[in-house]
Amino acid sequence: MAKNLDDLFVLPGRDTSPDARSVISLVRRWADEEVIGRRLEYQRSYDVLFPEKIRVLAVSIGLQKLAVPLDRGGFGWNLRDHSADVVSVLSEIGRADCSAGVALAVN
Repeated sequence: MAKNLDDLFVLPGRDTSPDARSVISLVRRWADEEVIGRRLEYQRSYDVLFPEKIRVLAVSIGLQKLAVPLDRGGFGWNLRDHSADVVSVLSEIGRADCSAGVALAVN
């Protein structure tokens, strides 16, 4: 068992891999520009904009393949070493829209 409590929980932004930092940055920019920067418009037209935004994340950016192994065409983040990377990406998505973060986390 871990003696340090910080080793028991995966925290966003902590121990992320170098290759994940570019993905995290891309998702952060998406959150800032597409949702947070247009918060009022997003809230008023949520039923129209949500499907569009989740489609961009899942298909265009390809985040539905985060936990899919490399040999099956995914990011290969299905191993324990990438847990901080996945948490960091999902927390950036959740910062913009928590339901989008949950939808991709369930995936």
